[in-house]
Amino acid sequence: LKQMLNNININIIITQDLDKNRLNVINTITVNDLNQHKNTDIDLVSLNINHRTHILHTSGTTGTPKAVQIQAKGILRLAYNHEFSPFYENDHVAHISNPTFDASLFEIYGALLNGATLCIIPKQTILDSHTFKEAIQKNKIDVMAITTALFNLIGTAKPEAFTGIRTIIVGGEPANAFIMKKVLQHSHVQNLRNGYGPTECTTY
Repeated sequence: LKQMLNNININIIITQDLDKNRLNVINTITVNDLNQHKNTDIDLVSLNINHRTHILHTSGTTGTPKAVQIQAKGILRLAYNHEFSPFYENDHVAHISNPTFDASLFEIYGALLNGATLCIIPKQTILDSHTFKEAIQKNKIDVMAITTALFNLIGTAKPEAFTGIRTIIVGGEPANAFIMKKVLQHSHVQNLRNGYGPTECTTY
């Protein structure tokens, strides 16, 4: 983590009181500090579609993780790309990705910018094929982005677990065509995509 922070020349960190001394950063602002100034007048910054909204690091599978700047226009393209993965206002979108993983941008902004419902599913739930299936049915999930490794795990153990989902995008590693076919046969997913692509393209 220190290496990543040094790589992008971080000057200020917003964190919790318990963690403020863990990293060697000159300026640390805690959540409590922010709450004390919540009624303070501030000057808003003028933004446009070229504004940098996030800095994410690549996985490092091909070397040292590197910082990637995500611009607002990339997120807008991701959320409103109806040819690739349409979102609808009455959709329930699964949020199963770690926030440091670029697929979380698809889940969060794809859902919220289209007026859909974002359903946060705990990690311990998605790692078991039985509880995974129950969570899909309970939350009436329509759209899901999932890593190839997890998709292969669930698809092998219980391919019918994806029943009810309209759109699934599998990414992070090259897809396994055999398992994708198996899931299609047992779950009848309407739109199953191989979304393996670089972070630099804003997820997909």
